[in-house]
Amino acid sequence: SVTWWERSFDDFQDADTIYTDQTSLTFTNLPDSAWFRAMVFQPGCGSAYSDDFLVAVFDTTPPTIVNCPLDTTLYVPAGSCNVDYDRPNITASDNCSTPLSTSNELQQNIDQMILPAPMDIGIVGTISLGLGTHQIQKTFTDGSGNSTTCDYEIIVLDTVSPKILCPGNSSVNLLPDSCSFRFSFPIISVNDNCGPALLKKAELVLNSDTPSPSSPVNISGLTWYDLPVGYHTVTIVYKDDSDNYSICSYSISVNDVTAPWFVCPLPPVVGLAANANCEAILPNLVDSVFHGDCHGYTVVQDPPPGTVITSGQLVTMTFEDEFGNTSHNIDSVVVLDETNPIITCPGDQILNTDPDDCSATMPDMTGLAIAQDACGIIGVIQDIPMGMPVSGSFSVTLTVEDINGNESKCSFIVTVKDNQSPNISCTGDKTLEMDEATCQATL
Repeated sequence: SVTWWERSFDDFQDADTIYTDQTSLTFTNLPDSAWFRAMVFQPGCGSAYSDDFLVAVFDTTPPTIVNCPLDTTLYVPAGSCNVDYDRPNITASDNCSTPLSTSNELQQNIDQMILPAPMDIGIVGTISLGLGTHQIQKTFTDGSGNSTTCDYEIIVLDTVSPKILCPGNSSVNLLPDSCSFRFSFPIISVNDNCGPALLKKAELVLNSDTPSPSSPVNISGLTWYDLPVGYHTVTIVYKDDSDNYSICSYSISVNDVTAPWFVCPLPPVVGLAANANCEAILPNLVDSVFHGDCHGYTVVQDPPPGTVITSGQLVTMTFEDEFGNTSHNIDSVVVLDETNPIITCPGDQILNTDPDDCSATMPDMTGLAIAQDACGIIGVIQDIPMGMPVSGSFSVTLTVEDINGNESKCSFIVTVKDNQSPNISCTGDKTLEMDEATCQATL
């Protein structure tokens, strides 16, 4: 027969467990290592003892992690380049040991060529993570030194675009005598939550509101630009290291509020010679004026060239550019009558002396003349006043004056004629006494 002794140590003075009548032992649930000894008894031969031997029980099964999390993607909030991560409560079970020992490590930026040293993050629940891919490892170790690690990645991304303080739209006017406006580009303030933002693009499009705008002009590095009249757009793009873009766009309206210029060399009053009808044809006065503008413009004369005028006339030249700005030049035009009137004197005249007088009274002889003028006659005057006593032969000059002060003269001879017979008064009959001596009388 075979008897077995079991003990947790090799002192078998007081055996713990005895198995009898078994030539071999089979254990289905041996909890720990144990020492064994066998005694073989054979009748007639006595007993014999085996050497003590140890049956060692080893635990090679690592702990089992119950809830290892999946990889997680987090996004930094506006105004920060870090995000807080609340670690989940990861648990594990083991076939032999309770409790299990744990360790927690953070390996930052595993996507970089050079890695920083792992960081022991202990049992703190919340950690602050920067941009990048980070690995968290939690290792569970049982009493036999078997360990299992839960490792998962936290990907921290920046999706916050740079913040641009974009200037507002501008409206400016051309300066006088200028065909463009020198616009100084404002300084743009840019901030990013994770570092400096880089200028990606700076472009200017001229006349962007038209069907045919200009090709974009690269204005990177420029502080000003001479802008023509029109609506123009500036577009500024900034990009951060995470390829987040921000766009600043503003417009500049350049307005032409200056009317076309002109220089008029004409005198204050422009005189036109009258024709035979006392009229004048208004010429094109615009050709006598210097004028210009940066842009297209029209010139209108009112009244237009070819207009017949008979007296003073104000002529207005209006210069209007394509933006509705106008300037006016006003000239005074008069019709100049430089033609003397025509006068025809009568033939020589004879005046009879006044009754009982040897002279005549000068009559009004202007009515004897024929005077005419296209513009009008003021009147005819004679050089010898009417009513003045005249005698003998003398010249009379008649002067005609038109309404514009032009004069003409003509003359004729006037002869004063005595057409009166002399007067005689006879005495009465006379009686003469005869001389007695001569018998005659003296008359």
